Amino acid sequence: MNKTSLKLGGNQYSDELQLIAHKLKIKNFCCEFNVLDNFWTARVTSHIPIKEVAQNITKENIMKLIKLIDKVMKLNGFKNPRIAIQALNPHAEFGTEEKDEIIPAIKEAKKLGYNVDGPLPCDTSFIIAYKNKNYDCMVGMYHDALQSGLKAFGFDRGVTVQGGLPVPITTTAHGTAFDIAGKNQANLNPILNSFKIALTMVENKI
Repeated sequence: MNKTSLKLGGNQYSDELQLIAHKLKIKNFCCEFNVLDNFWTARVTSHIPIKEVAQNITKENIMKLIKLIDKVMKLNGFKNPRIAIQALNPHAEFGTEEKDEIIPAIKEAKKLGYNVDGPLPCDTSFIIAYKNKNYDCMVGMYHDALQSGLKAFGFDRGVTVQGGLPVPITTTAHGTAFDIAGKNQANLNPILNSFKIALTMVENKI
């Protein structure tokens, strides 16, 4: 699904996940995950203006995401996912969100038995978590803090997973790629990877 096309077609929701959740009458928390080489990411806020991000960074919202990503990753074969939590502010110190919301969420998650760590500064988080393979997953606070790193490391391999739905829905992270439609240039690896993740989720859920 193409977000611009959806809006032109009258879609009232912020993205396709919210549209699908509405159509399926899902009331529980949903979140879009992105996967690169079996490294997972999840974000507390997604398709909203940057000026609205900070007000949505709450302990409650972070905890919802930690619980959901842990559950979904276990459906993909991770027994005890190592989850890194990104900071919001530069160097995890130029602001109050880390002290007031993010660190309390990390402490609460640890008490509940989740394998979490952080907060990691955004500018080095992908080196620490993905490149150096210290974590299986990273929870970020806003869209571009995660997507920029993922697409820099593997734009042509990424998979998007719609988390929180009763059925597995996966797709390629690169989107619809209208610019190369009909040119026989498409790389099939992302769509094949998305099929593999969907099949794994179904098999483990059954």
